[in-house]
Amino acid sequence: MRKIINLFRNINRLWVLIFLAICLGLVASWLSSSYLKSKENAIAQEMKVKIAGGKMTDVVVSSQDLPRGATLGPTLVKREILADLVSDDMVLPQDFDRVNGVKTTQPLRAGLPLRTSDFTEKSKTFSDTVSTGMRAITIEVDEINSMAQMVQPGNHVDLMLIVADKADPDGGQEAIVVLQNVKVMATGQSMATPTPAENGSSYSGKPPQTYSNFTFEVSPVDAARIALAQSVGKIRAVLRNAGDKVPAIVKDVNSRKLLSVDLKNEEKRKSALANAKQQIQAQEMMGPRIVPVQYIIGGMGSSMADPNAGASAGAPPRGAPAAPAAQIDPRAAASVQTAVQAAMKATGLPPELMNAGRQ
Repeated sequence: MRKIINLFRNINRLWVLIFLAICLGLVASWLSSSYLKSKENAIAQEMKVKIAGGKMTDVVVSSQDLPRGATLGPTLVKREILADLVSDDMVLPQDFDRVNGVKTTQPLRAGLPLRTSDFTEKSKTFSDTVSTGMRAITIEVDEINSMAQMVQPGNHVDLMLIVADKADPDGGQEAIVVLQNVKVMATGQSMATPTPAENGSSYSGKPPQTYSNFTFEVSPVDAARIALAQSVGKIRAVLRNAGDKVPAIVKDVNSRKLLSVDLKNEEKRKSALANAKQQIQAQEMMGPRIVPVQYIIGGMGSSMADPNAGASAGAPPRGAPAAPAAQIDPRAAASVQTAVQAAMKATGLPPELMNAGRQ
């Protein structure tokens, strides 16, 4: 270690300064060279623009002549032309995938910009319009469900399902919200919205297109919900404003509440009970009344003094047999039982409770 330290001590400081000067000179030379090259390129670009007469832009051209019906692709290259000469129908390098593999509709000359009229566009299928990660699903509609054919692509609707109400013994129905704020992707086979008339007051004079289905673009989960709802019941579409994003709260919408069935059943129940009570009262008034006789056994300290002291009060002597129990008129009992059964039937009680009422 000491030898290394002594070696550095013996090195002349002048050589160290010379080495540092050489390194700094190389760095400065590299920076100067880079600056001069960038400046040279900028000047060359300016001279090129001045010579050309304006700014340059790349367009797609063919490197060789092509006949009509030839396939575009291998011969396509890019070429700079004046930006002022570029038109909207020229193909730019970023649109290469649009023309790769298509057929020419007329002969092409080498070096001339490729235009949209020089080739046939690739056929775009309906699946190309579906966004990545989304699904398209269709439901059937009729004149009423389509709001008299006034729903157009781009409108938003709520989907409601009409199914049987399991809680209603009379076989009623209920409405359930399946999805809200669903965008209509297509009506029938049309994906284009109607164009406004020139005066802006109404649609153009073309007759409206009739359709029998809606197509929606939804997530895979929502597509499964719609498919399941179609197999369970009837789907109704409800049109909403496209700017209305607030979800609606819809619950407990069924036939019982719509027709006030529960209230009517309660009124019937009360009426049946009142009629049964009146029948019971009428039977009690018409039937023979059996007044029970009360016997007083024993007395105030008379049991030890005189065994027959209770006789004066109308009670039998000690040890006498008890009086028979009061009897109920069979006709009145039958009328009461009939009235109770009628009341239970009117209230909608289950059969097992009605059988208990007979007992």
